[in-house]
Amino acid sequence: MSSHYSRSQIRLARAFSPWRLAAVVAAVATAFALTGCDPGHDVSYENETNEFIEIYVNDFLNVSLEPLQKKKFLEIEFGSATYEARDLAGRVLYRQTFTWDELRDAGWRIGVTDTSRIDPQPAPRVKATPTTLPP
Repeated sequence: MSSHYSRSQIRLARAFSPWRLAAVVAAVATAFALTGCDPGHDVSYENETNEFIEIYVNDFLNVSLEPLQKKKFLEIEFGSATYEARDLAGRVLYRQTFTWDELRDAGWRIGVTDTSRIDPQPAPRVKATPTTLPP
């Protein structure tokens, strides 16, 4: 029996699972209860490319975006985090490490454009060749 779902539909289903939502809600509630103040801020993820991308935070899939799509998510305050956008082939389109203050100074925005591509092709494999040492 074959699956009738595309790869992107399966990834979206995983990204928005009820367990993930419950974990995020629990984490936000706990942080709010412990600090007694606003534990985070909405961050806008903006895909300004014509391709499907996935945003990873510290190497964990955070959100999938269709071409030209924007989404906002609550981010819990952190020390520093690395944001990375990849296309479906795994090429890195964007990578930036922010502290909480740097993300605030960037306008709470992660914007991925066609010109932000930093890895236009998957890295070619380099074949190692043995070297000979002089006698």
